[in-house]
Amino acid sequence: MPLPKALIFSSLWVFGLGNLEQSEISISRGRDKSAQISCTASIENFNSAAIHWYRQKTNQGLEHLLYVTQALARAKNNKFEARKEFPASIITLKINSLEKEDEAMYYCAWWSHSTLDGWIKIFGEGTKVIVTSPDQNFDEVVAPKPTIFLPSLAETTLHNAGTYLCLLENFVPDVIKVYWKEKNSDKILESQQGDTRKAVDGYMKFSWLTVPEMSLQKEHQCVVKHESYKGANQEILFPPI
Repeated sequence: MPLPKALIFSSLWVFGLGNLEQSEISISRGRDKSAQISCTASIENFNSAAIHWYRQKTNQGLEHLLYVTQALARAKNNKFEARKEFPASIITLKINSLEKEDEAMYYCAWWSHSTLDGWIKIFGEGTKVIVTSPDQNFDEVVAPKPTIFLPSLAETTLHNAGTYLCLLENFVPDVIKVYWKEKNSDKILESQQGDTRKAVDGYMKFSWLTVPEMSLQKEHQCVVKHESYKGANQEILFPPI
């Protein structure tokens, strides 16, 4: 197979080339237990397609683990098991007997071909596997506690704009994604966010969205993706001003 012309993550829309979705942002499991990661494929010829699994440890390159074409594949002394589920078009990776060294980002991937671009490898967004130890000071998974802040009258008067702030506190683990959109819209808005910080009871993060005066009459949502939501998203509503 020729070298890929590009590597593309499915979080970017790739028209006509297929899509791989990893809905779980992270999975936390104790040492010696197992973890299972799911990947949903929207591709042609799923039954015969080779779906690959990679992992990437902190500050290291991608490591190829195995691929599956039929129902089941195993690798590295049965440490990893990859399965295809028909007809749901779901691929799972099971990691057995977890050790701290297994903590990493895991990606599903698939080769796609087009006459324009040639061979392109498409990746899922990735799922982080977190291996916890018995002496951990807090629970394995705790949902974020949200607090909302609305634009002040002074800001809207002086700048003809307003800033919404979404504060998320006391969540575990620290893996989290935040984005903004208008209610009933799929378009992601340009926003800003601070670093995820360690707190007394877990972690905290804040994100803010500044909109022009004409948009203050609309409802906006701070959308949060976290392991505690089990693959779903929390949509925090900001009312119109």
